[in-house]
Amino acid sequence: MKYFPESPKGDYGKKGTNICHTPDERLLELKENVQNEDGGINMCGAVDQMIAQGMERGLAQGTERGIKNLIEVCQELGTSYDNVQFQVEMKYNLSQEEAERYMKQYWK
Repeated sequence: MKYFPESPKGDYGKKGTNICHTPDERLLELKENVQNEDGGINMCGAVDQMIAQGMERGLAQGTERGIKNLIEVCQELGTSYDNVQFQVEMKYNLSQEEAERYMKQYWK
């Protein structure tokens, strides 16, 4: 599967050249944020933004997995529902409402 069509040869680096050749709509907002005044793309800015977004998603996924594991292990060890919810609140600095949402999702 090819995500990026062949781009014209020799266009890279020319003033005003748009080198973002992709039909992926997820990149449109990114493209708008890093477009320079000539209509070209600041690729360093685009890469930096993509890396930052990936790191944010990874951190969120890791936190979600940690909360899920904490709830499941505590439950397997016989810890009470209320105590586990309190632990989730404290260890992940969550409100009661946020912790309750995770408890409802992962408590079996």
